[in-house]
Amino acid sequence: MDQDDYWNTSATKAFSFDESDDLLPPSTFGKSRLIADDNVSEISTEESIASPEEFQLNQFISDENLKMLIEEQSLNPEPLKKGISNDEELRYLRRKIQESIHPPPAEITAKKLLFGKKCSLEPYKALEEKVALLDEVIATGNGGAILGVVIFLEKTLNKKQFNKILMTRSDAANHYLNYLESKMKIYEATDILSMLGRDLDAAMLQFKIAVKMYSDPQIQRQKLKRVYCDYFTQPGTNPHIAQFVSNAINLLEWQLLEKTKGTPESSDLVGKTPVETLYYACSKHNWKDSHSSDSTNPFKFINDFKISRSLFEWTALNERGKSKAYPDLEKIFEKSSWTSLIAKPFQINIPLDLAIMRLADLEAPSPVLQNFLAKVNDSNDRLELAQAIKCSKGIIDALAALKDKEELQKYINSLPEGSEERFYGENTLKSVGKKWPIESLPLMKK
Repeated sequence: MDQDDYWNTSATKAFSFDESDDLLPPSTFGKSRLIADDNVSEISTEESIASPEEFQLNQFISDENLKMLIEEQSLNPEPLKKGISNDEELRYLRRKIQESIHPPPAEITAKKLLFGKKCSLEPYKALEEKVALLDEVIATGNGGAILGVVIFLEKTLNKKQFNKILMTRSDAANHYLNYLESKMKIYEATDILSMLGRDLDAAMLQFKIAVKMYSDPQIQRQKLKRVYCDYFTQPGTNPHIAQFVSNAINLLEWQLLEKTKGTPESSDLVGKTPVETLYYACSKHNWKDSHSSDSTNPFKFINDFKISRSLFEWTALNERGKSKAYPDLEKIFEKSSWTSLIAKPFQINIPLDLAIMRLADLEAPSPVLQNFLAKVNDSNDRLELAQAIKCSKGIIDALAALKDKEELQKYINSLPEGSEERFYGENTLKSVGKKWPIESLPLMKK
């Protein structure tokens, strides 16, 4: 039996956008037409009818205007009026039945769907007609219409035909996959993604559902491990994505382990992001022992979870600054790893000016700001930053580095009498006077 004959005799329930449950009698189909012939039994064959040679339709209306008129009538069907005669009602019903049996052109139905008008897809029975309808709605770009037609095809075609259509029309496949995911039909969506050769998308869908669906962290951990084994350990898997999933599982286990300690801060730790968890580790770490193998050691944490040094520095600077634990900042910006035994000179991987401005926002004490300002190599930049954060000692140091004795004296005079900053400035000025002979100042001044 041919495919068309099989589907013409199919008894499956048809899809309808107006959700009509009425079933129409099966019929064989010839050439598609928009308005069926309804002159049978309405016009007597004995009546005299003008022959085609006497009148031609194009004598009254152009082909273009006729097509426009037919399309307009198809998009806006005239409703059945009350009080009409039996003949008019019969003619109207016969025309509606004929229209439901013989499918209108696909572009007409596509326009109806685009404009949100009700229409039945039941007349489209042949495979070629269904495919043509799908192509027309894809051309309109209407997601609702595309999904509606795809669901109609899924219900009225066999699986092999339906999958072949999805494989050659990515727009239809994407809308259908989104629909399956919204209905939590994950296995069906995964099968289609695998069929389309989108194995990574199938794996990530399983991962996302495992994260979102299970609120119990212990069950979530088990599901994630199963997903990892089933989808991310296969040959050809993207190693970076596989590492990401592995880190997600390890992070969850790290959080569960901390939760068993029963501290108030760890009670809501499960489900936090890696950065939020790093912030927690910074708050719990004993910074005097940067080489500890304890799980809360931030240096070990960033190594285990592949967190960049710059992200660690910014997180730790904010946490230690908010905790007013400024002496620990020295450990953060030492040029050393958690496995190193020898502390190395100061090194920073985030913009130094950004770190200084952030410390000022956190109301860090003047010695801390002064210490960071001293790490700015360019004296002019150092002076500009010190002025921006209003660090008096930093301004004095910058002017001294610029060897600008005149400006340094003016700034000292602007400071309150007897203040610590003025005393510091006067001592600096004396030191400047000893290092720079008066006669050499004009040559050294910029």
